[in-house]
Amino acid sequence: MDHVVRPGICMTKRSQPHPHPKRSAAFTPTPNSPATVSSDLFPSLGSSWPFLAETETVVFSMVPGYTGASHFPPRRYDRLGGQSCGHPCQPAAGVGHLNFLGWPPKSQLYPRRMLPVIDQKFYRFPQALLLAIFASVLSSAPAKAMDRSEIAIPDVLGYHTLKCDFHMHTVFSDGLVWPTVRPIEAWRDGLDAISITDHIEYQPHRGDIPTKHDRPYEIAKPTADNNHVILIRGSEITRAMPPGHINGIFLTDCSALATDKWEDAVQAAADQGAFIFWNHPGWTGQQPDGVARWYEEHSMLLEKGLLHGIEVVNHTSYYPEAHRWCLEHGLAMLSNSDVHPPIDHSFEPMSGEHRPVTLVFSKSRDAEGIHEALSAARTAVYHQDKIIGKEDFLQAIFDATVTVKFSEIDLRAGQTTNLQVHNACEVPYRLKLREASEFLESPGSITLPAGKSVLVRVKAKNNATAEPTEIALDYEVENLLVAPDEGCPVTLKLKGIIRE
Repeated sequence: MDHVVRPGICMTKRSQPHPHPKRSAAFTPTPNSPATVSSDLFPSLGSSWPFLAETETVVFSMVPGYTGASHFPPRRYDRLGGQSCGHPCQPAAGVGHLNFLGWPPKSQLYPRRMLPVIDQKFYRFPQALLLAIFASVLSSAPAKAMDRSEIAIPDVLGYHTLKCDFHMHTVFSDGLVWPTVRPIEAWRDGLDAISITDHIEYQPHRGDIPTKHDRPYEIAKPTADNNHVILIRGSEITRAMPPGHINGIFLTDCSALATDKWEDAVQAAADQGAFIFWNHPGWTGQQPDGVARWYEEHSMLLEKGLLHGIEVVNHTSYYPEAHRWCLEHGLAMLSNSDVHPPIDHSFEPMSGEHRPVTLVFSKSRDAEGIHEALSAARTAVYHQDKIIGKEDFLQAIFDATVTVKFSEIDLRAGQTTNLQVHNACEVPYRLKLREASEFLESPGSITLPAGKSVLVRVKAKNNATAEPTEIALDYEVENLLVAPDEGCPVTLKLKGIIRE
């Protein structure tokens, strides 16, 4: 029995009629024989879906944008907890829904691209196989224009500021998407480079997806190349604390990391010239109080040159201890999503959220340049509305994005005027007065919204100048962190005459 299914369809097991009958078609497969579906929608899979025989009633429906709450549970699936791995970014087995990648107009009411939905509460066929099927649906559907949200943080100090995410997962470990989805998400999110780092030791889908540690990279590479996203081969060494989870990127053979001893796995990565970093050091799955701790094992790795960076931010968590360690030991600061479901299930771009991003200050826009920059610890962390990094890079970003327009002033003592200050960065800056100016009274705090100009009122003091003088307004940017709880010092520069 063939059932024709139209493009953009999703599968949900239900016993009641679908509330949108014009968008649905239901069928009941024969219990002991394969259900078949027209191959015009699934050309790469053929027409037979034998595993559907395990279900009773399957309803295929198109849900563009918004539907009722009965069809979409709360979208923060990363908050549901994990499977045996216990990872906070991984949805719990048998809980919630899985939405798969699509691209609707951003103007739709429900803040999501057009996503087919599977009701995971009821299906009894392999989850990983479903992921592959819907990846095929998307690749075979008519092409639609996609939009890219550029990250407005400029090149500085003669370097390219590359936006990167070096920690993410697919169905080849405990992720919920096919590898080709990750480069597409990265392109849409304005990234320049990513690394897929599936777990070496933990593969809950191994009954459906074979254990082939290099396959995620090999599958995703053509898509990454077509979308001009730099894809770096990587894997995650997944061990108990200490030492915890460790990523190796710029690998040549991920399978070589499958060893009994974690020390041998790290050494195997180093032998391939990998960049090695410590993941989520304060993850509550290994540190219940959420506080990162340094162990003898990490000192050993550092002494042997086997630790090159630490995730200062993982997903939505900032680890101030890791921030300090990077400063103390000259390690690269990283900020990665560690995403398991589709990226829009963890972050809401329509409400201004963005994934955590590692800013890499690279001499060239290629993998070699990224590797060199990481090894030299030329990185910064872009997390929520904060940039975390070394003072010289943060000052350079501020100076490149903040302009005082009409900066030449001519005032008499006691006279006031408005300075027009523009912020071209996508990060809103929160300024706190660091030191009073000799010539001008200025506000104790200033907020510079992203991409906007503001008027800042200043008042001339009684210190007259005989000729045009350089006037400095010294502030600290509270959300540009050069150390935990320490903002970056900056200066708004003017030129003017103060008359008696």
